[in-house]
Amino acid sequence: MNAITRPTQSTPRLTEAYKILLALLIVFSLALNGTAQAAFAKTAPADTVKVFSQPKPVSLARLNAGLAPNQPVLVAPANGATSLPVSQALSVNATDPEGDPLTVSFYGRVKTAVTSTNFKFVVLPDTQYYTVNTGGDAIFNSQTQWVVNTQAANNIVYVSHVGDLVQNYDGVPAEWLKARNAMYLLETAPANIPYGTAVGNHDQGINADPDSTTNYFNTYFGVSHFTGRSYYGGNYGSNNDNHYDLITASGVDIIIVYIEASGNPPATAVLNWANNLLQTNPNRRGIVVFHNLMGATV
Repeated sequence: MNAITRPTQSTPRLTEAYKILLALLIVFSLALNGTAQAAFAKTAPADTVKVFSQPKPVSLARLNAGLAPNQPVLVAPANGATSLPVSQALSVNATDPEGDPLTVSFYGRVKTAVTSTNFKFVVLPDTQYYTVNTGGDAIFNSQTQWVVNTQAANNIVYVSHVGDLVQNYDGVPAEWLKARNAMYLLETAPANIPYGTAVGNHDQGINADPDSTTNYFNTYFGVSHFTGRSYYGGNYGSNNDNHYDLITASGVDIIIVYIEASGNPPATAVLNWANNLLQTNPNRRGIVVFHNLMGATV
């Protein structure tokens, strides 16, 4: 059997049958002056391709079309910020490389409610008769000892004495020792219950006179006694007649401000101090302890 041979064919030069469409070629080059240029090849059959020898400038603005906006920059509030006011402005810096207007949207989620535990405050008013009457100190002691004994069961987080620790002003040491002994029971470990005391009109050298002495009050309940305690916030002036505490209970932040008793409205400077404390702690629940009844004299 004779072998069948396939006739050889010579590859013809590019003809219409083998014309190839070439995609539009864009070649960018930077001129010496930094202007972007491009050389274009026209889509055409392979044997009729014409290449433009002179590159043509291309607008950079046109080349940048469709670029994404720049990453926004947070302005306020700071990332991870805490203790924010109830009404907080949200602010970011957002820019577009092409200068196009942007629409900024903020997305939030409802914070899951935190199940909190009930807590209690204990208020001790006008204990002066316990310090002046025979046997009264035992009653005073039993009150504060009860607070210590039941602190865990009742979740007592703070004790506030609203003033008139003693009866006979700033001059009878025995009364002040009884008041000290009773109140210091709150400091007994492991309870160590936070507490504060207001200056009542019977705790001053002259009744209802904030300019008179409070020597015994500041001896036993002064700045030096409370400095370093986690809940003690600070004081006004040179003594502890006006002071404040900061506590947190079951996730609730609280500020307690104590203002000294006065036969007249408190001094403007003291009121400004107290007001500034409340203004600078907007996320804390505020309690003001003042021996005077509101709108009345002592």
